[in-house]
Amino acid sequence: MEIKRTKRILGRISLRMKKQFISNQKISPYCCEISYFNKLKSNSFDLRSYLFGWVFATLLEQHGFALRIIHAGKASFKKKIFGQFIEHSLSNLF
Repeated sequence: MEIKRTKRILGRISLRMKKQFISNQKISPYCCEISYFNKLKSNSFDLRSYLFGWVFATLLEQHGFALRIIHAGKASFKKKIFGQFIEHSLSNLF
């Protein structure tokens, strides 16, 4: 979870006053970013779902989870391309 912060000011204040307020104002939280991964426990995923799951897990550097996803996809679809994804995940894992 990552909490984003900003300095809050009213939009109707003049530019000169905004600069003054910004330098003296405290930073306030305004939003939060959360990442959530489906555990992919269902066996009803299509090929696309496994590949997208692997891509997003890899982009977020969750290589162990990416490896688990791609192994499940390989067991379901028996495609040769899964071997390349497994090699990539293993090389980033160790």
